[in-house]
Amino acid sequence: MEDAHRGLHQRKPCRHWPALKAAPPLVHEPHGLEEPTFAGVPIENQDEIKSGPATDGGLKEFLSSCGKTPELLEADATADFLAHEIETTLFNFMMRGDEEHDLTVPLASAGVDSHVSIELRNWFRQKVGVPFTVVEIVGAASIADLGRMTAEKLAEKHKRWLRLNSHHALCIKLNKLKLLLYFLSVRRTHC
Repeated sequence: MEDAHRGLHQRKPCRHWPALKAAPPLVHEPHGLEEPTFAGVPIENQDEIKSGPATDGGLKEFLSSCGKTPELLEADATADFLAHEIETTLFNFMMRGDEEHDLTVPLASAGVDSHVSIELRNWFRQKVGVPFTVVEIVGAASIADLGRMTAEKLAEKHKRWLRLNSHHALCIKLNKLKLLLYFLSVRRTHC
């Protein structure tokens, strides 16, 4: 009897309050081993998976500093830095991150195919903020050339942003001037 009584008062998942259910994890594990099928598989270098070079804050810090001082985009060191970031990301995609790589070797010789270039295109869009086509990536002469192209695209993006903001500021000033002239004309007609 006591077991039956206890069963009546057990908590069940609430269907009226979905927010009270167990929330999914905030961080999605990128390795795909969170499936129940792989429950017993040990994950090597889990810290590297979560905070690897591709998720490093170095690129974010660099991009934010370029926003503050756009002259950095014109420097040769920028293309070098971006080429090294691209190299790290590219070879992590191909699971060859621990090898030494030459930045001047053609991308096809480095093993970049259409699948890797699609992943790299998505990385450019999401992490760097510049659009690349697969044809541009595959057509680049080398990783160093891809770094130079990225620096040029970032500089063009920044110049476009400055033009839009200066145009926007000019429009605001013109609208304020029109509003002032309107109020002056209304005031004269009522005086």
